[in-house]
Amino acid sequence: MPGAVATINICAVGRLRSLVVACVAVAAVGACGPFCLSGKVTLSNATVDANYKCPNPANDLAYTVHGSVDLDNSTSKDLTIKSMSEAGTLVAVHGAWSIGSVGQKYDETIDTFSPKSVKSGNKATIKFNIPFNCTSNGPAQSTYGDFELKVSIVTDGGTFTTGVVKHRLVIT
Repeated sequence: MPGAVATINICAVGRLRSLVVACVAVAAVGACGPFCLSGKVTLSNATVDANYKCPNPANDLAYTVHGSVDLDNSTSKDLTIKSMSEAGTLVAVHGAWSIGSVGQKYDETIDTFSPKSVKSGNKATIKFNIPFNCTSNGPAQSTYGDFELKVSIVTDGGTFTTGVVKHRLVIT
């Protein structure tokens, strides 16, 4: 049509509506933070000293195996660590080993650990010390024992156990 004028209506309300919906969605996700935790406590990255060389001579010499484990408290409550323990098994021996036999089990309370609590939604590395003993009278051959250890953490939210970590006691 000659001489016709086209009018275009731009609706700012329609565009604002999309923007408002997007902003509300982002705000809801952000507000969810402290309330949308997984509700789980997980342990990862457990480690202990790989080995210890028992000096010669030594008779029931006390030594410390240092360890750590990462704890992720994705629950809605602070977690208090009540106690820790270690369960170990002698899994292999070499040379003139005479301190125990393969398959022998050991249990030890871990008295030294830190921190003692982990706040809700936080992560922490729990550092701990496991007491061990060794005896050596100077074997003429290379001698060692391999241990597999599992560390348990007793909390007010339950008991959690690591996977296997390994430690070797070398008798010199």
